[in-house]
Amino acid sequence: MHSSRLAQPLLIREIFLYIQDPTRLPTYAAYLCAIALCIAAMMQAMTHQQIIFQSTRIGIRIRNALSSTIYKHLLTINTVALHKTTAAQAINLVGNDTSKFEDLCSFAHSLLLGPLDVVLMFGLIWWNIGLPTLFGYAVLILLLPIQLIQSKLFSRFRKATMTYTDKRVQTINEIVNGCQIIKMYNWEKAMEERVRETRRHELFHIYKSSLLRALNIGLGFAGLTLISLATFGGSWLMDRHLQPENVFSTVTFFFLVRNSLIILLPFDIEKFSEARVSANRIDQFMQLEILVNKQEKVQDKKNDHAIIMEGASFSWKDSLCLSDLNINIKYGTLVGIKGTTGAGKSSLLAAILSEINLVSGKLQLYVDSISYAPQSTWIFADTIRANILLGKPMNEKRYNNIIKACCLDIDLQNFGEVGDLLMIGDKGVNLSGGQKARISLARALYTDADLYLLDDPRAAVNPKVAKKIFDECIGPRSFLCGKTRILVTHQTHFLIEADEMILLTNGRIDELHFEQSVANESSNDTTETDSSNDNETSWTLNTATTDINSIVKSETSGDGSIKWNVWLKLFTPPPLRWFDFFLIIFVMLAAEGLYDFTNHWLARLSSKSHEQQQSSSDAFVYIAATFGTLIVTLIRTSFIFYIMLRGSTHFHNRMLKGILYTSLRFFESNPSGRILNRASKNQQILDESLPLALIDAMENLLMTLGSIIIIGITNPWMLLILIPLVPTVLWLRRFYIRSSRQLKRLESVTWSPIYVLFSSSLDGLTNIRIRQLAEAENFLTSAERVHEYDQLVPESHQNSDKGDVLMQPTTDWPSRGIIEFKNYTFRYRPELDLVLKNINIRIESKEKIGVIDRTGAGKSSLLQALFRLVDQSAINGTIFIDDIDISRLSLDYLRSHLSVIPQVPILFCSTLRYNIDPFEQFSDVECFRALEAVQHKQLVCNRPDGLNLLVTESGNNLSVGQRQLVCVARAILKKSHILLIDEATANVDHTTDQMIQEVIGDKFGDRTILTIAHRLNTVANSNRLLILEQGEIVYFDVPNNIDLT
Repeated sequence: MHSSRLAQPLLIREIFLYIQDPTRLPTYAAYLCAIALCIAAMMQAMTHQQIIFQSTRIGIRIRNALSSTIYKHLLTINTVALHKTTAAQAINLVGNDTSKFEDLCSFAHSLLLGPLDVVLMFGLIWWNIGLPTLFGYAVLILLLPIQLIQSKLFSRFRKATMTYTDKRVQTINEIVNGCQIIKMYNWEKAMEERVRETRRHELFHIYKSSLLRALNIGLGFAGLTLISLATFGGSWLMDRHLQPENVFSTVTFFFLVRNSLIILLPFDIEKFSEARVSANRIDQFMQLEILVNKQEKVQDKKNDHAIIMEGASFSWKDSLCLSDLNINIKYGTLVGIKGTTGAGKSSLLAAILSEINLVSGKLQLYVDSISYAPQSTWIFADTIRANILLGKPMNEKRYNNIIKACCLDIDLQNFGEVGDLLMIGDKGVNLSGGQKARISLARALYTDADLYLLDDPRAAVNPKVAKKIFDECIGPRSFLCGKTRILVTHQTHFLIEADEMILLTNGRIDELHFEQSVANESSNDTTETDSSNDNETSWTLNTATTDINSIVKSETSGDGSIKWNVWLKLFTPPPLRWFDFFLIIFVMLAAEGLYDFTNHWLARLSSKSHEQQQSSSDAFVYIAATFGTLIVTLIRTSFIFYIMLRGSTHFHNRMLKGILYTSLRFFESNPSGRILNRASKNQQILDESLPLALIDAMENLLMTLGSIIIIGITNPWMLLILIPLVPTVLWLRRFYIRSSRQLKRLESVTWSPIYVLFSSSLDGLTNIRIRQLAEAENFLTSAERVHEYDQLVPESHQNSDKGDVLMQPTTDWPSRGIIEFKNYTFRYRPELDLVLKNINIRIESKEKIGVIDRTGAGKSSLLQALFRLVDQSAINGTIFIDDIDISRLSLDYLRSHLSVIPQVPILFCSTLRYNIDPFEQFSDVECFRALEAVQHKQLVCNRPDGLNLLVTESGNNLSVGQRQLVCVARAILKKSHILLIDEATANVDHTTDQMIQEVIGDKFGDRTILTIAHRLNTVANSNRLLILEQGEIVYFDVPNNIDLT
């Protein structure tokens, strides 16, 4: 490659000499020089591209190796260290940071070959023009410190940018995971502002990085004219005559030096700076503490104990959560663990799993294998069978027994022929809470382990199913009979059959209760078991909400060329729109015009006699044109970066609105990783890679056009060569773009499963550990993919299919809280079966309604109907609240006037105050009172940051029960006249359940309340009970008139 590069200026010099003096060379030799020049140019291009190709392959291998290493390390991070990272950070590491090494490798060869170029070219230029060479190289040397300073600044800006990118993607991840809660609380605007605020900080640092890039590109473009000015200006001052052959060969030499030292070297320094920042980020991630088994695994078959703890204390981060535990658990026993919310029950299981730190004492395990069913179920996007097997080989007999024991057999029958091969959506979106809990339990049971840790696996199912699961899966005559079982539960009546019970209080074993018989512990729950003795199939499963068809649609990669409206939207962002577009064209043409004029003026000077070249006016024109080229080029590149970033931000904001305001159906059919792919990698390409590629493409295009125009002016006959050449080049471009563009689309699509894998693995990390398992147009495919989410149909399009004008009720609506369903029929999507059938009920003001169901769906569907979370085209009938048809209200208005305590207590990574009052509508005193009402005031008062207590991702630094109490505090603050409660006490103990009921009675006594529950005692005090079976009303009467059996 070097020989072909070096040969070109020398051949140009010989051709010029021949043109000036035809007798100097034979004619055939001149033609040979011309042919050799063409061959040298082609050889340089081919060898250069081969080097880039091989370097890129190496970069891809490095990226893949890093991605694999990051994922393997992710699986070993302990639970405490896991709070120091987020799903968004892991996704950005594997999606964005690893790609920086691929980018660096693609042009890393120039770091080695560049200095060699500079040295060789110096000798050849000195041989060509002598002493003036030093003037040109002086400019090159002066540019080096600028590039080094830029490298340091760029690293700083890049690090700050990635910090805010992590935060932005993390927030979008929370939006995707908590989409239903956000819609119910009407928090779309708060979440949108939160993302936009982070985006503003991210953009601020991207702008600063872009200014450095603009300076590099500007110097690269105008650098040749600066070097030429210094070199030939030096010759002019030394009173030397500029010969055309020397001028053009020297310019060609400097053109090659410029590529190595002013264009590629700054580019490599930039890529090296990016890679260094990414390496530091990856290194910080790899430094996170891994899981260390501090417990002793003892191989002693004579010992009849499975677990022994002696004075064992454990900690999350720096604070103790379990203190001085002394526990002896024998082989084959069933041990029940109970305690109030936040007492340390789940922490005890985490301690046995080595997920938290053993601070002091001893923990000995006499088991070889452990299986675990967590309280927060983990479901990933795959079939039911794959979720249960989790990579283990199929044992049909054991599998079928577990399916039956976990009460999943009826579900599979209802799914029809597809059975357990039903495709589940991300996080089990097309399953009920009870179904997810039973699949999670089945996964734990399928592992033939010595020890089973079961963290309240029956909380999400109704009493009848809970009794059957206990009898057939956990109890003394169950599937796990003879295995060691540790069961955490709030349903303490089941502990009657336990061999031993542990009561935890504030992380300690309550010695007074430890020796007590557990026979007296069931008094609170006898009402739930009284009706659980017969007809075990009368209370069955919630299956009608499940889409029997595959709900997760395959991601399409697009086809054909990029649509022109994508280009135009990118180049015409508001508010200036077309003015920006035409301004870009103007500055591009101005810079190219000045560049060509400078070269033309230099050629004109070289053709003059020695006396004419000494004219100061010609020299001043050349100087002015050179510095004008530099200034206009800097303005051009800075302005293009500014416009492109405005365009990418416009795309980002439109995508954000599309995600926030579209229907739940979109989230059900698209895994979170697929959405995060566009918000992370595709957006990063829009912000950084696309502007660079477009500027490079525009420069090359305009330089080519400029050269053609100059050639046409000089010798119009040369344009005849372009007649066959242009179509050939366009055909080659079309051939390349057609394949490379589609390849880029496919690459973008294949990143989505990787993001899904990382996101799902983080959610189910403990479960996995237990089981040990043309470049511009190409980049524009990212704009195309981001633009697709701009086109998502918003929920506001579903305000009414009746053509009614939206209403604006009085400010105190709903003042009475009267709810009426009239001939209401509802299905989740038009192609699915009915979920609610011909519902006709009227709920009076301040009435308390308990909602339970038997077979089929219906309970949670009522809430979705009231919040209008589904496609209105799949609904018949009307819902009135205070005599107003809710389909004629805007979604924003309707949801802002309803309160909900959801089944899944989702918190967001922010302060505690943000999680209960994101719009800051209430004072600190009101927030304190709401937390005090749910006995959470101590959580705030004991910490110096108070209400600004940081909640980690998904609220993982709080127990599930504590998160649920925060959701109750939200409802207290909102003060709506209608409160909807969806299984709010399923994950709390009976004491907390009773406390919540008292809070609801005290704070919401004058409001209308709909309570969905599995526990019958939770709704026993309701004014009326509503029982649904297969979506139809079976009973709607006072509790005394309903036979609960």
